[in-house]
Amino acid sequence: MESRNGMKQGVGGGAGMPFVPKGIQKGTFSPVDEQRALGMIRSYVKNKMTFILFMLSRHQSRMSPVTCYKACLFLEDVYRHMMDVRAQEELRSILKWLLLFFKKYPRVKANQKVKAFVYLNFVYAALGFEMGPDIRRMIGHETDSA
Repeated sequence: MESRNGMKQGVGGGAGMPFVPKGIQKGTFSPVDEQRALGMIRSYVKNKMTFILFMLSRHQSRMSPVTCYKACLFLEDVYRHMMDVRAQEELRSILKWLLLFFKKYPRVKANQKVKAFVYLNFVYAALGFEMGPDIRRMIGHETDSA
C-alpha cells in the first residue's frame, strides 16, 4: 500500500509511522542476547583486521583507494568506539599513525609498510585477539618483531 507521497506503508503504517513488514507483530522479534552480540562483534573485528592485513600483504598489486578508505573507516571506529577512553596514549598514537598510513597509501615506503604490520598486530592484541599462525602464514609476514 502506498501513501499520498508514494512511500510504502506497512501494517498500521500511516504518515510518520515506520514501515513494518506484514506478518511481523509487535513483541515477536527477539533481540540478540549479549553473548551472541559479543561473538558477532568479535567476528566482525577479526574479519576486518584479517582483510586489512591480507590486502596490505598482497605483493602483486596495491590496495585500491576504496579499500584504503574502508580501512580508515574501520580504524576510526576502533579509535572512537572500541577503545577504552583511558587507553594508553601509545595505542591512541598507533591508531592515528595507521590512519595517516592508509590515507597516504600507496605513497608509502617499504619500512612504513612493515611498521604498519607491526602496529596492526599491536591493535589486534589490544582488542583481545591473538594473531594465530594461520593468519601469519596467509599474509606471509611475521609480525612479532618491531
